[in-house]
Amino acid sequence: MRLGRMLLPLGVLAVVLSLIDPGAALSRIASARIWPLLGALALAQLVILGSAWRWQVTVQALGQALPRRHAVGEYYLASLFNIVLPGGVGGDALRVWRGRLAHGTGPALRGVMIERFSGQVMLALVLLAGLGGSGARDDSVGLVAVFVAGLACLGALLVFGARLPGSPGRALAGFGVDLRRLARAGRAMGQLLALNLIVVAALIGSFWLCTRAVGTEMPLSAALIVIPLCLAAMLVPAGLGGLGLREGAAAALWPLAGFAADAGVAASLLFGLVHLVAALPALYLLARPHSGADRRAAR
Repeated sequence: MRLGRMLLPLGVLAVVLSLIDPGAALSRIASARIWPLLGALALAQLVILGSAWRWQVTVQALGQALPRRHAVGEYYLASLFNIVLPGGVGGDALRVWRGRLAHGTGPALRGVMIERFSGQVMLALVLLAGLGGSGARDDSVGLVAVFVAGLACLGALLVFGARLPGSPGRALAGFGVDLRRLARAGRAMGQLLALNLIVVAALIGSFWLCTRAVGTEMPLSAALIVIPLCLAAMLVPAGLGGLGLREGAAAALWPLAGFAADAGVAASLLFGLVHLVAALPALYLLARPHSGADRRAAR
């Protein structure tokens, strides 16, 4: 099963490369402009820092202590592990595993899942807003509807899942309580709204700058639809950090916006590379010895 989840996106990538001109895509990557890439790298750093702050706000509203410095360090590690480990969620599992000693496995898991879920809700809102732009097409509307419907089903499962019989109900117990507790935290909800908007805007902006780096002048109306849909493809827990599925989505969506498929694949590959580079400070955190202060901060 795990091998299949790993091979599927790689197979998708192989098919995508066979359907486009891989030489053209590689040529675009080789001749990419440096300044848009540096801008994309800066926004990728903002994604990590904003996400760490979002996590801190979320878990503190749920009654868990999480110092900002510790949250940032953990999120750098999680970002790197999500990219390099099969499945794309290894970093989130690491945050749960490292947080279980201080808060227990259940609360740590709910804090991480609710934090990530709130980001996907904002992505869905951006997609819905993008539908009002001139770049929307019937093909895009259907894909957006599928994503939003799936997200709504997941939200309903988290809120009402405790009512399910047996082990599924026990596993989902507490999510509804925590979500309602978070909804009543007015200041935290305001902070989460702002932080999610910043993180999603930085994600879209970094991808958009990668498209400009390879010579694609995509208007904002189109970018607000095709780029979030490419990001949504990364949510499938398979492969390495969305590799393959993201490129498949780009190859399919770029022509709908009037651009070459190889340009979308080139931009998508650069986006993945930029975010890998942005997460590399985690190597320092892995290499340095943990001090007593660090261990106390995790508690």
